[in-house]
Amino acid sequence: MQGGVDPEDEIIRDAVAREVKEETGLTVSWVIQQIGNGVSFFASRGVKVLKLTFVVEIHEIETLSDEAKVLTESSLIKARIGSDSSKNPTEAIPVVLSASEHQNFVWATRDQVVAGATDAVTLDFASPDQKAVMLEAFDIQEHIVAAKASI
Repeated sequence: MQGGVDPEDEIIRDAVAREVKEETGLTVSWVIQQIGNGVSFFASRGVKVLKLTFVVEIHEIETLSDEAKVLTESSLIKARIGSDSSKNPTEAIPVVLSASEHQNFVWATRDQVVAGATDAVTLDFASPDQKAVMLEAFDIQEHIVAAKASI
């Protein structure tokens, strides 16, 4: 997700929550962990950018049924590419993309990210690093789900 730090943001977690809300309409209930140290590059206008990636928990997951919540937390992650017509519990999560920043998204499983495709969409990653970050997010998510199950 593209974004930036606003002068109103006291800490990076504030920026993450604000950007998620602005770009997807979803509410972050917990910024769990940053993945890696970020990727630095020059944007098209010559501006140096540091892209940071975070695993977050969203409030809207709490509105799902217990069965859907378990499936969602254990096996799905949002990829901002394409669209997917397959039926799954995440369709109940009200994602509203910022039209000025994103055109589409798809919910994808780990196996689909590894394969580079869902049933209906080819997942074109901007770089091998982006795909690796998504797979690392699955690893982190699996640890979180296991920890929650042991409580």
